Amino acid sequence: MLEDRNKTSHVYDKKVSREIFERIKSNYLIAIEKVLGELKNISGGD
Repeated sequence: MLEDRNKTSHVYDKKVSREIFERIKSNYLIAIEKVLGELKNISGGD
């Protein structure tokens, strides 16, 4: 994930941008949602 984040700062290639976007949707979004859920549980949020 960190490697993709670093690449997005300097990517000017549409194909590479699309590949990173697809990885975000298919891999990272699930992890981000898990972390968000845990943070909400810890804080007593919604």
